[in-house]
Amino acid sequence: MTTAATVKKSAPFEAKPLGQRLLASGCINSRQLDDALAAQSSVDPSEINHLVGRTLVSLGHLTSARLRSCLVKFFTDECREYRDNPSVPAILSMKGVEKRLDGRVVLDGIDLDIPEQRITAIIGISGGGKSVTLKHLVGLMRPDQGVISLNGKNLVTLSPSELQKVRRRFSLLFQGGALFDSLNVFDNVAFPLRETTSIPETEIHKRVMNSLEEVNLAGMEMKFPDELSGGMNKRAALARALITRPEIILLDEPTAGLDPIIENAIHHLICDTFMRTRTTMVIISHSVPSIFKWCHHVIVLHQGKVRASGPALAIQESLDPVIRQFIHGDVDGPIHVL
Repeated sequence: MTTAATVKKSAPFEAKPLGQRLLASGCINSRQLDDALAAQSSVDPSEINHLVGRTLVSLGHLTSARLRSCLVKFFTDECREYRDNPSVPAILSMKGVEKRLDGRVVLDGIDLDIPEQRITAIIGISGGGKSVTLKHLVGLMRPDQGVISLNGKNLVTLSPSELQKVRRRFSLLFQGGALFDSLNVFDNVAFPLRETTSIPETEIHKRVMNSLEEVNLAGMEMKFPDELSGGMNKRAALARALITRPEIILLDEPTAGLDPIIENAIHHLICDTFMRTRTTMVIISHSVPSIFKWCHHVIVLHQGKVRASGPALAIQESLDPVIRQFIHGDVDGPIHVL
């Protein structure tokens, strides 16, 4: 495994509240920020920073396009900071993880770290073990050997009841969305709250409607999955993944099967969600090379091993011929496909 080297040392990046960052960047002025905060006087204090951008848009102080461009700039700055100083604590890690399926080695001594409050992309050719890795991280599969740790706690040794409690810290967005066909959008998004919490229905209604607004699906709550486009389906699934306010979101191919415009919209939405919530995210993606723009950290899996791991901007510049071939999609190279 190769690990991207640090270019230089600098102070660790600390994210300021979104309103302050918008003010400091010149996207808004102090009066506009005061207006937005005053408009949110009845909002739960823990939610104010999540909603300030949309409040500014609703007040006419920012357009949606301007807000998106500001968020992307902030995210790009973060990625540069992370390239220069990637010393971020790991929230999840795998050490020496091995897994065989039907006699075939799928994971062959995997060692990896998932940095906390960052977006990590796991990439590699089809059949390289990406989805199996994701299932191990959330405890849906157990390794034949090795250790999987969440904040230092070995998930492999937990009892089923203990593991179930730990899983509540995660949300998983499945590749196809996995919405229930028999439930409308509102009930799909509400499902995790109704199944795993005792939150009153009035609070569930409020949280669901807020989540749908966050993913630009306001007014779609009574639609059924077969009435949604592919992009709307993915947005509804993301709203459901966010509704429990997890510490970690795992996204399995969130843009699979989407056209380039909708794919870009989903990436913007993931960026927007991260900048508001600072939730640790792990994305399995084949959207190469565009995914490098939307993550801090990249892990390259190849033949059941971690080929490289490090800041996205450093991995993108790798001279490893396997990584270069994969990024550029070349037919000729060390990866034989024909």
